[in-house]
Amino acid sequence: MKPRVALRAPWVPIGWKCEPHKAALSRCSRTRSCRSVISAEAKRFLRGGSKDVARRSVRSVQAETAELRDGRGSAAENVRSRSALFHEDSYGFRPGRSAHDAIKRVKELHRQKHRFVLDADIKGFFDAIPHSVVMKGLANVVADGNILGTVERMLKAGVMEEGILHPTTVGTPQGGVLSPLLANIALNFLDWQLDELGLRHVRYADDFVVLCKSKRQVQEARQLVEEIIQGLGLTLSPEKTVITNFQEGFDFLGFHIKSQTMTMRAKSVEKFKDRVRILTKRCHNFDATVVEKLNALVRGVARYFAVEEATCVNQFRKLDQWLRMRLRCMRSKRKSDRDNCRMPIRHFRRRGLIFLSDIYPLRC
Repeated sequence: MKPRVALRAPWVPIGWKCEPHKAALSRCSRTRSCRSVISAEAKRFLRGGSKDVARRSVRSVQAETAELRDGRGSAAENVRSRSALFHEDSYGFRPGRSAHDAIKRVKELHRQKHRFVLDADIKGFFDAIPHSVVMKGLANVVADGNILGTVERMLKAGVMEEGILHPTTVGTPQGGVLSPLLANIALNFLDWQLDELGLRHVRYADDFVVLCKSKRQVQEARQLVEEIIQGLGLTLSPEKTVITNFQEGFDFLGFHIKSQTMTMRAKSVEKFKDRVRILTKRCHNFDATVVEKLNALVRGVARYFAVEEATCVNQFRKLDQWLRMRLRCMRSKRKSDRDNCRMPIRHFRRRGLIFLSDIYPLRC
């Protein structure tokens, strides 16, 4: 007896004759193994709707069939089910999660007496992650060979420098839309390994910290993390990976976190000042365009750093004073303390300028 073979494509080619294949589809629909691949379009074909099928494109019928076979419901539910594959302490580039959620988790673990911190940094993660690690992690959650092949071709597409194409054997494309997702997939193994070892950690993309209750435990955690990272074909940066505690403080996701305070880290302050310097050069005019760009910059910084547990109010006041100094120098076209005193703050407010301290009380 010849084995029955399921239809490989749940759609009907236009050039088929009607009668012989009606019988074939009828036999297939009675077979339990083939029943799931018979789409609504194929059933309509059996009822005599072949003309309607002929007018429909293959792509649209395939999409509808895949939706019919997937019994989990809407696309939003599919996203939630896929998100469950990641560890609960992974916060980067996931629906409904943000850097602020990661910060809250760190403070929550501190309240649970996790006072020692391994501040880990993976050396050149996006440039050094092996393609085999990415593809292995992706194959655990994706069964479609077409998708796997497309991702692999994207990883190995190469980089064009001065008109010369250089092949890429490791790393993910810088700025690529898939790079954050692939980073989560590759480091998902790290998350579950740390969980099995009983270590509490918080990860946002390739930036993560491990929190422990004793100094001995955090020292052991560093060795374990190094072994796991080496198993992924990566290395920890010896200069940036440090063991610290909440009394001394550590930098994470733009904040400097200590037991009683949480402020902007030094690099975040300098980054803000650098962007202000570009907008407030004395060769520029203080016009509506400058005000609009400065307001957008101030809103972005204030909305990120003015979170519930942050203590940035003093930093914001000092940055506001520095910003007003830059604007006065820009307005007078020279740097002079006397001119700064002559130009009151209300002059800038009448022009529509906002400051960090204006937004901080609203956010907190």
